[in-house]
Amino acid sequence: MKMGVRMGVRMGMGMAMAMALWQEAAVVVVIVVRVAGAIGGVCEGGVVQALVALVMGGLVVEMGSENGGRLQRGRFRATQAPGVLLGAMTPPLVMASRLGQAVRSGAPGVEQVRVEFWGSIACSAVLLGVLMWSVVVGREGKERGVQRRNGCRLKKDEVGARRKRSGAAIVFLLLLVLVLLQLGLSISAGGVARCVVIAAGSAFVFQSFLQAFPSCTSAGEAMLVAHGFTLYLGNTVLDPLLKQFVNKVWPESMPVENVDPVHAIVHAIVLGMLLVPVLYRSLLSTLALEASEKPEKELILESASRAALFCFTVLAVVLWAAPAWLRLVAGISQHPVLWILQYMTDEPVQRWGLCVYWVVVIGIFSLVLHQMALKKQIARIMIRKGFHIMVLVMFVPALAFQADFLRISFALALGVFILVETIRVCRIPPLGEKIHTFLEAFTDSRDSGVLIISHFSLLLGCAIPVWLSSTTAEDRPLAAYAGILSLGIGDTMASVIGYNFGSMRLSKMSQKTWEGTIAGIASTFGASVLLSFMPPTFPLASQVGSMAIAATCAGLVEAFTSQLDNAFVPIVYYSLLSL
Repeated sequence: MKMGVRMGVRMGMGMAMAMALWQEAAVVVVIVVRVAGAIGGVCEGGVVQALVALVMGGLVVEMGSENGGRLQRGRFRATQAPGVLLGAMTPPLVMASRLGQAVRSGAPGVEQVRVEFWGSIACSAVLLGVLMWSVVVGREGKERGVQRRNGCRLKKDEVGARRKRSGAAIVFLLLLVLVLLQLGLSISAGGVARCVVIAAGSAFVFQSFLQAFPSCTSAGEAMLVAHGFTLYLGNTVLDPLLKQFVNKVWPESMPVENVDPVHAIVHAIVLGMLLVPVLYRSLLSTLALEASEKPEKELILESASRAALFCFTVLAVVLWAAPAWLRLVAGISQHPVLWILQYMTDEPVQRWGLCVYWVVVIGIFSLVLHQMALKKQIARIMIRKGFHIMVLVMFVPALAFQADFLRISFALALGVFILVETIRVCRIPPLGEKIHTFLEAFTDSRDSGVLIISHFSLLLGCAIPVWLSSTTAEDRPLAAYAGILSLGIGDTMASVIGYNFGSMRLSKMSQKTWEGTIAGIASTFGASVLLSFMPPTFPLASQVGSMAIAATCAGLVEAFTSQLDNAFVPIVYYSLLSL
C-alpha cells in the first residue's frame, strides 16, 4: 500500500515537472519566433538559423534529462523545471535584438555586436554541452557501475532510457556542429578565436560557481550567471587588454578609440568590487585565518585579524587596483572617487537632489517594510513587493532626467551589495551576524543556499537594461525602462491582484493565477504607454503593437517560469522592447 502511494506521488511530481517544463519552453519558443521574425529581414549570416538550432539543442538537453529530473539532483536548487532552455536562450536573444538594432540604425560598431552575438551563441552551446555530458555520460557511468557490482543486465525500460539519452546526445552534437560551422562562416578568424575563449570561460565559470555555491540556483539560473559574467568580462577585460596589446605592438593597425568615461567608471566600480571577495578569500586561505574551533581568546584575535584583512583588501582595490585599471583602459589619471565627486558638481542641484531623494525613499520604505515584516499577519510576498514599488519610485525620475548618473549609481549600489554579502557570507565581525539576521526577514525559498540572491536579482534586473541601453541606438528609448517597468509595476501588480483577488490558477501545481497575470500584463503595457510621453519622447503609434507584444511575452515568462523571475523577465522584456 505504501509502495503504491509513493509511486503515485512520484508520478504526480514527474507529471507536474514535465508540465512546468513544457509550459516554460512554449513561452520561450514564442519569444524566439518573435525575435527571429523581427530581425530576420535585417540580420544576415545565419543569425536566425543559429537561434533555431540553439532552441532545438536546449529542448534536446531537457528531453534527454528526462524532463529535467536528472538536473534537479545535486548542485542545483530544486525547482519545478530546470530552466535549461530559458537560461540558454536569454543572452542570445538580447544580443540578437542588439544586433538588429545596430544594423537598423547603421551604428559604426556593428561588427563588434555581431561578434558578441556569436560569442553568446557559443557560450550557450558549450553550457548545453556541459549539461548534456553530465546527464548522459554521468548516468551511463553509474549504470555500468551497478552492472559490474551486481552482475546483472539492464531491464528493457532501462535499455530504452539509455537509447533515448544516447539518441538525444547524437542529435545535440549534430546541432552543435552546425552552429559552430555557421559561426566560423559568419565572422573573422579573430572573432572566432574570441568566441572560443569566451565559451571556454563560460564553462569554467559555470563549474566554479556550482562548486562554490551549490544549491543556490537552478540549472537555467546558473547558466545565466556564467553566461552573463563571461560576456561581461570579455567586453570589459579581454577586449581592452587585447586592444592595448595590439596598440603597443602595432600602433598603426588599430586606431585608438575614445572611451566613454561614464562606462569606464561603471566598469571600474563593478570589476573592483567583484575582485574584493576573490582577493579576500585567497588571502584568508593563504594566511590560514579560516574560522575554526579554537579557544575564545584566539577566536577574538582571529576575528579582529579577519576584519582587518577585509578592510585592507577593500582599501587596496579602491586606492590602487581601480585607479590603475582606469589609467590603463581609459587614460583617466584622476582617482575614481575624485572623478565622481567632480561629476556630481557639474549639475549639483539635480544630482545631489537625487541623492537626498533616494536616501529619504530608502529610509521610509526600509522602516515601514521592516516593521511589516515583524508582524506575522502580513504575507511575506506582499512585503517583498514593497521593495519593487520602492524601485519604481526611485528610478523612474532618475532615468528620465539623469540617465548617466543612474548608471554610475547602479554600479555603486552593486558594489555595496557585493561588500555587504561578502561580510554576511564570511561572517566578518562585527557586522556579519547582524547583517545576516536582518536580511533573513526578507528571504524566501530561493534564498536557501549560501547566497541571498533576491536583492541582487532585483538590482541587476533594473540595472542591466539601463547599462545596455547606453551602448545601442537611441530609437528604442523605452528599452532602458524594461527592468523598472517589469519589476516595479508588472510583477508587483501580478502578485497583489493574484494574491488578493485571484481564483483561477494557471495550473494545479502553480500558485499563480490568470487574474494576476492579466493584471501584470495590462499594467506593464499601460505604464509603457504613459512613459512614452516622458523625455525622450517617441512616436507611440508606430510602436504600440510591439509594446503590447513585449508586455504580453514578459508577463507570460513571469507566469510560467519557475526560475528567478527578477533575473529573467527584465532581460527578456528588454530584448523585446529593443526590436
